[in-house]
Parts: sequence; structure tokens; C-alpha cells
Amino acid sequence: MHAPRQQEILVFSPKCSKKSLIQFRDRRKRLRTPVEGEFEIEVCDPSPRRVTATMTELRSHGFNILYSGAPLPAGSEFRFDAGAIRGKARLMWSRRLDEQNESGCVVLPE
Repeated sequence: MHAPRQQEILVFSPKCSKKSLIQFRDRRKRLRTPVEGEFEIEVCDPSPRRVTATMTELRSHGFNILYSGAPLPAGSEFRFDAGAIRGKARLMWSRRLDEQNESGCVVLPE
């Protein structure tokens, strides 16, 4: 098991004009590996479409992606082929990040 990472965040409080630097401990238990690779996902529901995505983080049970266009709803299932890993996944969460969508995905058994 790896030691928890310490991170610092610069916080702006609306109640005061001062900036505060706080530290927090990353409590996630699974190792996350930053990656970068572009691939296509094929979404079936609600309407079939292909989306070009960039994988940004890889975990033992899933991965995070960035993509442009209309956001995919949580629960969407899709097929993917990212070279070393391929199969079926479910989108668990999404958020808007700058001009793109970021989503967390879990790999499903075949």
C-alpha cells in the first residue's frame, strides 16, 4: 500500500479578501496512473454515436476521459478500444471542465 499523498490547495474565501493555503490528505485507496491517449468510444443509448475521447487517468477498475460536445448522461454504457485495454464501460459521473467534459468510467465484465 502506498502512503497517502499530501496536496496543497489555494482557497479563496468569499468572506475575506485573503487567500489561504491549506493542506489535505488524499484518501483514495486505489492507485491512479496519469495517462494520455486518444481513442473512440461507441455509445449505444439513448442514440448511437461515436465520441472521440482522451484518457487522462487509469485505475484498476476504470478510467477518466475528456471529450467535447454534448455531455453523456451518467449511466451511459459504451464500447471502447484504447489499444492495450478494450471492452465495455459505464460512465459513472461527469462534469464540465473548461470547454470539455470530464467523466469517470468503470469497466464492465464482458
